[in-house]
Amino acid sequence: MRLCSGLAAIFAGASTASAPAWKHRNVWGGFSFRAQWLEVADAPGGLVGITTTRQEPLPLRLLRGLDTTALSGRQRQIALLLADGMSHAQIAQQLAISHHTAIAHGRRIYEKLDVHNRAGLVTRLLAS
Repeated sequence: MRLCSGLAAIFAGASTASAPAWKHRNVWGGFSFRAQWLEVADAPGGLVGITTTRQEPLPLRLLRGLDTTALSGRQRQIALLLADGMSHAQIAQQLAISHHTAIAHGRRIYEKLDVHNRAGLVTRLLAS
């Protein structure tokens, strides 16, 4: 509805009106819609162009980066939890493993991916 009222303002001659936009976020990511009147000669009433952009959710981008690594299934699972900010204790509790096992997996993940901390892990996964 906001897109339509913005377009109507532009069509009515509001020279200061900018192209109307609407943003929506759901589990598939963030979406942006921007509408504009297209000036076409001999077109009665004109045409409307709508540009749509999608921002992929971070967990999906991280999963895509994990696909390019040589990590085992369990290591991928733990890497995703580490990238999400979970502590080793929380990871151990969620996966029903010992705290020391969670730490050992984390060390192997860092070693395999040649990173030194969580920020490096996230950067490495997003760059893949």
